[in-house]
Amino acid sequence: MDEGTKTSENMQETRAPRLGVRILGLVMIITAVLIVWYAIVVYIGYQQGQELLQEKQINTLTTQVNTQLDLARQNINEGQYRLARTRLDWVVEHAPNNQDAATLLAEIDTRLNIQPTLVSGTATEIKATATATPMPLPTSTPGLIGNPEEELSHIQLVVNNKEWEEAIKALVAFQFQFPNYERETTDRLLYEAYIARGLEIVEGEQVELGLAYFAEAEKLGDLPQTALDYQLWAELYMAGIAYYGVNWDIAAFNFRELCLSAPFFQDSCNLLQQSLIRQGDQFAFGLDWCPAEYYYQEAASYGADSILNDKLGQARATCAEATPTPTEPITDTLGITNTETITNP
Repeated sequence: MDEGTKTSENMQETRAPRLGVRILGLVMIITAVLIVWYAIVVYIGYQQGQELLQEKQINTLTTQVNTQLDLARQNINEGQYRLARTRLDWVVEHAPNNQDAATLLAEIDTRLNIQPTLVSGTATEIKATATATPMPLPTSTPGLIGNPEEELSHIQLVVNNKEWEEAIKALVAFQFQFPNYERETTDRLLYEAYIARGLEIVEGEQVELGLAYFAEAEKLGDLPQTALDYQLWAELYMAGIAYYGVNWDIAAFNFRELCLSAPFFQDSCNLLQQSLIRQGDQFAFGLDWCPAEYYYQEAASYGADSILNDKLGQARATCAEATPTPTEPITDTLGITNTETITNP
């Protein structure tokens, strides 16, 4: 082999590694560009998602506030001042600068503190309602009741002092011993005590007992609208709690309805959010990211911390990366022909 041929072979051997290095470098550059581009796209998508999430949170809160204001106005017109104040207190807590809530609260105070105008001849007189001073609470008569008239007067004082639990016990004992004595009066007092006591405790830890008192009151007469509202909310709450930790989807269904109508009742919106997060976690655990994103998204509309934001971001990104499976209708099918009617022998 001559010397020229050896030189040519050496040059080819030298160029081959250099070409491989250049190709490898080009691949690395392209890969880096793609990574940067993907990161930019993910960042832009994240920012847009955060903006949409904030907008949805604002819209959700605005809808809730407007709903509670409308219902509070309705309650005021119907004389349900306690329920209206509860709604407005929730509005003020979540929207401190809401002027409509402040105006409605002032209207409630005006209606409660000022009696209707009294006309005497040509003089018009407006009197403020004086705060009643509670009377000493009488004790229930132990054992058999000797004088039903006197005992009923004592029970009336207990009712006037709004000692509802004591009044219920005394009235039940009174009716047991004197079932026909002033029955209409004792039924009316018992009805009033059942409703008042139910409203006192249904917003606390004794929700079931509150429902029981409402049920007893219903035996004596139709419930007022306020009691009907709390009865419905308590039933939704109990239904949600029954499935809490067992079936998150059913729990969320009940809490969703409760959060919409009474966000102040039993921290219903937080219970809804936690149920939605847990349902999303179940889908995420099964790598079913698109349903997980749906539940995380709804949960985040009620407020989101860094943990929920991370879950939502991961579900959104992974769901976007998934390749959807196209679904097409089944065509070219043959109908069932030449069928005969089957008759029973």
